[in-house]
Amino acid sequence: NGLEVQYHAATRVEVNSEPASLKDLSVGQVVVMAAKGAPGKLSTDLISVVNVVAGRITSQDASGIQILGQTVISTPQTLLAGKPAIGDFVRVSGFRLSSGEIVASRIDVPSASAESSVSGPITAMEGDMIEIYGLKITGVDPRNLSVGKNVIVSGNWNGQSMTASKIVPDPFSYLATRMQRLNLQGFIDRRLAPNKFSLSGIEVEIPASASVAKGNLGDVEKNEFIQVSGKLMPDHRLEAERIEFAPEIRNLDIRDFPAGRPEKGEGRPENPENDRMEQMQLDRPNLPERPEVPDRPEIPQVPEIPEHIDRPQIPQIEVPFRAESPH
Repeated sequence: NGLEVQYHAATRVEVNSEPASLKDLSVGQVVVMAAKGAPGKLSTDLISVVNVVAGRITSQDASGIQILGQTVISTPQTLLAGKPAIGDFVRVSGFRLSSGEIVASRIDVPSASAESSVSGPITAMEGDMIEIYGLKITGVDPRNLSVGKNVIVSGNWNGQSMTASKIVPDPFSYLATRMQRLNLQGFIDRRLAPNKFSLSGIEVEIPASASVAKGNLGDVEKNEFIQVSGKLMPDHRLEAERIEFAPEIRNLDIRDFPAGRPEKGEGRPENPENDRMEQMQLDRPNLPERPEVPDRPEIPQVPEIPEHIDRPQIPQIEVPFRAESPH
């Protein structure tokens, strides 16, 4: 995204809303922060890292690796810290497709197992049970919860379902309604109208004045990976000022990648200190390679409009984050 957000020794760090430290930050993580200051002088007092799923790898099949019943897809852009194998406890950063599959930006194998966790929108509720894309979570206090609300759930996984020990709001959902400007990226949930779509649960409206880079608004489809920045309106709609497509991750389909067999992509950054970025090798035979989906022709990029908030792009494997500036 071209903008830097400075942090300092006193900057607080959270991982799934639990206290952490600056040493827990790594390239490829999805982060949420509220930034302040002018472009070029942005700073933040809090960095929230969100793992979309954390738990043991239970299996691998043609659709991806399975963690807590959630399908995780690795691509040539996925950073891998270690050599995860079936049975290993891993933490996954990334973005969900509209169908719930997780496209990983980073997969970590921590030195010790921890409590399992999952984040995402509540897709169903009944009594003291909620679901997140098929994962049944019991022992839930349904007060203040509703279908569509984004939450982070920690608990015990028994191989079939999870018993919740803690449920907290997703930090992005909390901040998104309190900011003047937003910059977010992810896979489009659905197209609502020719000039309107949903991204990360936010309704994005595209005025004629919005600038577009590396793509065509007429090609906006579900599961298109984009970055959008703009002004948050009183009714919580995001009025886009700039939209940028990611030709490297265009119209991603889970069938396009051999599950769990990422290859090192060109242009990857040097390995961060203390990280071993290696190719994932699970205890299954290699799946046959599938043909790549050709990129659409790239449209010359228009001059960039300075932003107050920004998040790095996955294709360059920089630290992706959703950043906002306070009122």
